[in-house]
Amino acid sequence: MNDKRCSKCGEIKPLDAFSKDQGNKDGRDSRCKACRAAYLAAYYARPDVKAKAAAYNATPEAKARKAARRATPEDKAKVAAYSARPEVKAKRDARYATPEGKASKVAYNRAYHAEHREGIAARSRAYRESPEGKAKVAAYDARPEVKARRATRNAIYQPAYNARPEVIARKAAYRATPEAKALDVAKQHRRRAWPGARRLTAEIIQEVHALAGGFCAYCNQHFAQGQIDHIQAVSRLGTNDADNLVSICGPCNMSKADRTLLEFMLYRRTTRQGATQ
Repeated sequence: MNDKRCSKCGEIKPLDAFSKDQGNKDGRDSRCKACRAAYLAAYYARPDVKAKAAAYNATPEAKARKAARRATPEDKAKVAAYSARPEVKAKRDARYATPEGKASKVAYNRAYHAEHREGIAARSRAYRESPEGKAKVAAYDARPEVKARRATRNAIYQPAYNARPEVIARKAAYRATPEAKALDVAKQHRRRAWPGARRLTAEIIQEVHALAGGFCAYCNQHFAQGQIDHIQAVSRLGTNDADNLVSICGPCNMSKADRTLLEFMLYRRTTRQGATQ
């Protein structure tokens, strides 16, 4: 017997049109696959069933079970194959093209990123630091349309963003750190450096301050906040090498200006003699 009558629609269909069911004598479901699919669709569309499913899926046990299932190679391959089907892609694109679909996608993405923020940040950081990620980011940043879009966006949103109290407080806190101060000093010196000079980095500045130990190299007075000085001034082709840098106090830095070390010593002696007379 290769045919069977469906108990729902009453049509006689081949056995392949019925799902397997070991509870029946013939090993097949009493309803055909089409009728069973229609029944399940109507069942899962019921509001009470949707609410019950949503409440269950929100439990930690359901989330853990779903995450464990999706982490298996078999499930990943199955999901990839299903997502690659043309009819699935067309259906998904059509759903996301509607206002409800767009809102649903945005809400899902926000919830997912809020729940997996640390993992997403770690994966993104690892990819950006890889050679492939660096090359891809550099190629993307070099595109003219990307530069134009960023310039337009910054011109519109950057002033409002910079005016936010939390942003102002965060920037002020960062500028007060030794690393930020060293970076700022290095940037200022780089602007005044002659072409071909060695790049002055924050690491070099912090190393010079650490060697000083909080005492001025010129007057030997203790200071709370040291300043970087070029023994041979940059305007006189002084280099950014560590042996041409010293950590000094503010008054000595202002007095020395672009003088050589000998000129500065003579200037200090003349100034002191004039003050004593």
